Amino acid sequence: MATSNAQVSSSRLLSLPPEMRNRIYRAVLVEDGIRIEAPNHIPLPPALLQTCRQIRRECRGIFLKENEFMFDINDNDATLYIRWCRHFSASKDVSTTFDIEPSKNWPNALVWMKAVFHHECTGPLPPPSSADRDEQDRCTDVLCHMYEVTTCLSEVRGVSWKVAERILKDVHGAVAAADPAWA
Repeated sequence: MATSNAQVSSSRLLSLPPEMRNRIYRAVLVEDGIRIEAPNHIPLPPALLQTCRQIRRECRGIFLKENEFMFDINDNDATLYIRWCRHFSASKDVSTTFDIEPSKNWPNALVWMKAVFHHECTGPLPPPSSADRDEQDRCTDVLCHMYEVTTCLSEVRGVSWKVAERILKDVHGAVAAADPAWA
């Protein structure tokens, strides 16, 4: 439903000073962690972001930058996360955490890295080092190093995804030589 200029100009919310509106937006939109886990659909934005263009413009940044969004990543499948980032154009300045159930699924990891290369989303950051690393930690390490390599390549002028993909395939070969389960 379209909102007319008369309706917007008579909005009590929009008649408040910007500082007061921002306090209201924060009270309504900022939560203690937002878990996004439904695999088949992107959750709708909060209703406040759907009221009118001006309110959306004013509070979208608060919603995306002042919340922490948590994603479950299983089998290196970041499809939901990538779709969410594309839907909200949310690759930068958004706080995301990943609950990664790593696997040795190279094709899924490569799809994620392609989205990282094109600046559509971010990837996992390396966990802190510890002496007792298990198999799951080593899978996460591979994914984190893929992310670091992909990020570096995306910043080099003139490097295309095809070039980056070939380099990542070389990385894949080295990883698979060390652990045939990655083959």
